[in-house]
Amino acid sequence: MDDSHPVTSGVTDAQPPDPVFIQETINSIKDIIASDYGSVSKEIASLFDDVTGLYAGKWPDYQPCQVGYHTLQHALDVSLAMTRIISGYHSHNPDLIPLETFTSGLAAALFHDSGYIKDRDDNSGKGGKFSFSHVARSKVIAEKHLSGLSWAPGQIAYVLSIIDLSDFTDIPDIPTFLNPEEDFVAKSTATADLIAQIADVDYVQRLHLLYDEFQEAYDNEGKEDLIARSIHVYESFQDLSDETAVFYRNFVLPRLQLFDRVDRHLILFFKKGRNPYSENIIANLSGQLKNDRTQWQKLGELLQELGFVSEETIHKALRQQEHPQSSSTEISLLQKSLEHHIIGCHNQRSRSKSLGNILMEMDALKPKTLRQGLLSQILPTELIKELSRNEVNILLETSLLIQNVYNDPWMFSQVLEIINELLDTESCSLLLANPEETELMVAVQSGKILGGSPGEGNTLDKGLSGWVFRHKKAAAITEESIADFFSEYYQQESDQIRSVLAAPLHLNGQVIGVIEAFNKRKSQFGDHDLNLMTLLAHIISNSLSIICQLYRK
Repeated sequence: MDDSHPVTSGVTDAQPPDPVFIQETINSIKDIIASDYGSVSKEIASLFDDVTGLYAGKWPDYQPCQVGYHTLQHALDVSLAMTRIISGYHSHNPDLIPLETFTSGLAAALFHDSGYIKDRDDNSGKGGKFSFSHVARSKVIAEKHLSGLSWAPGQIAYVLSIIDLSDFTDIPDIPTFLNPEEDFVAKSTATADLIAQIADVDYVQRLHLLYDEFQEAYDNEGKEDLIARSIHVYESFQDLSDETAVFYRNFVLPRLQLFDRVDRHLILFFKKGRNPYSENIIANLSGQLKNDRTQWQKLGELLQELGFVSEETIHKALRQQEHPQSSSTEISLLQKSLEHHIIGCHNQRSRSKSLGNILMEMDALKPKTLRQGLLSQILPTELIKELSRNEVNILLETSLLIQNVYNDPWMFSQVLEIINELLDTESCSLLLANPEETELMVAVQSGKILGGSPGEGNTLDKGLSGWVFRHKKAAAITEESIADFFSEYYQQESDQIRSVLAAPLHLNGQVIGVIEAFNKRKSQFGDHDLNLMTLLAHIISNSLSIICQLYRK
């Protein structure tokens, strides 16, 4: 089965938990449980309520969670990943994991980082000081609570043994469990703890929250004492950030292998031959955020960079754009046209005037200057220099063909066919975000059906398309990067998708979708392919903007 689970975006500071997002995550987990087991037991429902109360400070002995990284959302993300792994296992095994065993794994996932929560009378720090001792504290909290619920001693002991596997300060000693099902659930929970955080679409941005927790522990315990205990100490946030990929290769990957790579079952859960968690991890670790050379820029930023307008003028224009004089809410005409012709999407955030029009009305820009800015936005000079004569011809053909999309929407599939030929790929898809931005719907597809058929949705919380949508940057997953980060199991379990390249589609300052290509035939995706896809995304985005204008009339 598949489920939709949205992602947060732009997380840069410790923020109070979003109750809507928290509930959506819980609902996603419950939906999978109900699908697999027929219903959600009262015991499981109670666990969610109890742990939510713990993190909110509603337990008499504990304060609300104050750390910014190991939050309730992290506990729920781990629980969701674990549930997806087990559901993927269920999809190709005749017997379900016993409900009691699954419930124990879920309890471990929910409580495994509760040790960061401070006691009620603790007035020191935020809880990061427990970074290297939180596992023991988590076990105390879990044991006391589950004993109060009259859980059997053996079941509680099993929960605590799973929590032990989450200790990152030492190589875990995997105990001998009673049966293979217990062993599988324990390894699934421990695996989920590793992959859920690194696959978070905001992982790179949230690293400073993790460093804040480490810094509090360094101040509390002393770096020299920690080093004497063979605990790795980061000298700075930059040190932590720079070592992320090394940490994955030297720490996370060996543990995933120790846990029998149970994350392979995610391919079966999500179907379509893809493991979106793996795609997010590769995108996060491959340095995609470091290369802004050819990425799409917001028009306002570009006009400032070119020296055409001041930052103050841009801010003034943006305020007018965000608060137009007309009070009517305009439905995106692009989405409306596609509703009639393709799949039925809506978007109520389109604005009636573009930033360029507002700047000209303010006499801040001349039409010629705006034209220069728009051309620099659509056709970055550095990109043009790299194009061959054949590539220029193909881009021209694409630009001419796409002008007919207004009257002949099927022409989109021909444009995607051209992209397949240009990039030498097996499949290409155009995806559009649904109104709630919880899914990217496949609007048009050409070639092999690899990323989904038209009308199918891809969950936005995981997968390269979701990563690109949230970060507004093109990115690639190559066979080489899969081998670097995931060894051979990914190809063994998924012989359909070997590589993916994706770029965002921008319309009037916002990302509305993604264009995605699969399986480059004779070589790996490289920087030139990334540049070509970015340029093609510019062309398609601007054609969509023209369609909006035509439908407005």
